[in-house]
Amino acid sequence: MAQKFVVVGRKKPGDPDSTVKYYAQAKSNRNVTIDEICERTSERSSYSTGELMGAVKEFLIEMKHVLQEGNIAELGALGNFSLSVRTGQPTEKAEDFKASNIKDAKVRFYPGKDLRNLCKTVTFELMKTTASGSTGSETQEPDEEGGGGL
Repeated sequence: MAQKFVVVGRKKPGDPDSTVKYYAQAKSNRNVTIDEICERTSERSSYSTGELMGAVKEFLIEMKHVLQEGNIAELGALGNFSLSVRTGQPTEKAEDFKASNIKDAKVRFYPGKDLRNLCKTVTFELMKTTASGSTGSETQEPDEEGGGGL
């Protein structure tokens, strides 16, 4: 199935007099919950939905511990997760910098090979609005740059 997108016009941020340029914006069909993912997985495996949910919850607890310890969680084909920090107040000298100068942390995700390859091979489908207000679609192949990124 193709990734749906719409075309949106945007001006250069901070410059209200700039000309509008048009960009693609990805559109999702719907949100798929972890419950549904576990149900779909259980249909093609010997694991029950409950077993999968329990495994996912325990996995996330352990992943949180790994990140809190300052480690990188390497998850094979899925990719790597790590923590990064954002500085709230920089200092003039390194010796003046304290932990209180850090604004917050965020989890960073670096996709694995399979997900990076997905980004190179995905096809795109333009969502159009017809005169009656319904949406139609038109498929477009990825460009030479490889499509998009995660």
